[in-house]
Amino acid sequence: MEAVNKIETSGKDKDASSFKQKLEAWQKLVLDKDAGIAQGKPAWLDASLDVSSWKSMALPSLWEKSGMPDFDGVVWFRKNITIPQSWAGKEVKVNLGTIDDNDVTFFDGEKIGQTEGFNVPRAYTIPANKVKAGTFALVVRVFDGAGDGGLYADKNILSLVSANGERLSLDGDWQYKVGLNLKDVAPMPASNDGPNRVTVLYNAMINPYLQFPIKGAIWYQGESNAGRANQYRKLFPAMIKDWRKSWNQPNFPFYFVQLANFMQAVKEPKPSEWAELRDAQRETLSLPNTGMAVSIDIGDAVDIHPKNKQDVGKRLAFIALAKDYGVKIPYSGPVYQSQKIDGNTIALTFGSTDGGLKASDGGELIGFSVAGSDQKFHWAKAVIKGNQVIVSSAEVPNPVSVRYAWADNPQCNFVNGAGLLSVAIQN
Repeated sequence: MEAVNKIETSGKDKDASSFKQKLEAWQKLVLDKDAGIAQGKPAWLDASLDVSSWKSMALPSLWEKSGMPDFDGVVWFRKNITIPQSWAGKEVKVNLGTIDDNDVTFFDGEKIGQTEGFNVPRAYTIPANKVKAGTFALVVRVFDGAGDGGLYADKNILSLVSANGERLSLDGDWQYKVGLNLKDVAPMPASNDGPNRVTVLYNAMINPYLQFPIKGAIWYQGESNAGRANQYRKLFPAMIKDWRKSWNQPNFPFYFVQLANFMQAVKEPKPSEWAELRDAQRETLSLPNTGMAVSIDIGDAVDIHPKNKQDVGKRLAFIALAKDYGVKIPYSGPVYQSQKIDGNTIALTFGSTDGGLKASDGGELIGFSVAGSDQKFHWAKAVIKGNQVIVSSAEVPNPVSVRYAWADNPQCNFVNGAGLLSVAIQN
């Protein structure tokens, strides 16, 4: 109600500063409070700077996954680069990939680029007259306002490339230091006239169409809710119910896309907000006449909005053809039904096998992990037996829990005979 009241009164507040003025004042405050800026100028650029107090982080990585959980603010990254004599006097490309959210990048004390946007690839150029042989500091100031932050592109992207195509890798250890924790300043001002205000999207984009009959809906969203999966477990089904009530069609088809794979793959099992959100989406299948297209194999590690929408459309079409148009085709991957613990193994039983269970690449199943009562997950060996998958790990003699495809960017290959991927599992 507080948010609704704020909308109603915002237009009457004639004495308040404009949002633009408030935002500019806040951005100035961030610069003033940034420890890496002194008297309005960057202070941590020199190659000879004493960095003994700085910490080390392996990049690419989101810093929440590298020792800085729940951090929003400014982090400065540094890496000393040795330019060979053969590169001198020729321009050099600096490829940093995607950075969440905004960056300003410096080489040898001078700015070479600045970009806003968490999913925009960074490719900067060091002018030929600035390229000399020797060791110089490459410094990246990263600002993140919410959610994950950092340099998170594929490690093969981070590089310096000479005019003749020679390449110096930039992946690996960088030194870093916090410039500002946003908890130490006032919150960023919120716009009172943006499209994401409470009630606005519904009133502008849904309510005008209630006068028309509806055959069904398809939905592809969830990325911005990844940090609030428990809330999504209530919000998403509530929205579906509300739409059905508004159209006075209590069970019109509502088919949605589970979040695609995104960000870097992990070497060891760990918690995942994206997997939690996918699980919240899966739970929504408890509503009547819903369906979910799995897309954890057609995403993009560095693009939160993957370009392959054709396969997304096909998978949604399979659901509609099977459930609404009488076409007898498989539309779901293997669906977990139950588990049975037997000593050091857990047997998982699946439905929707449609021609049997298999690995999509013909190899061993990957993507399964198990944990004991300590809930520390380890990769598991997974073997198919009929409509079951038997999982075990030498590191977990008494398993109690299983996960499958539980990661931001899961590496997994479990499909049925129709080639449709299984939904992620946590039990």
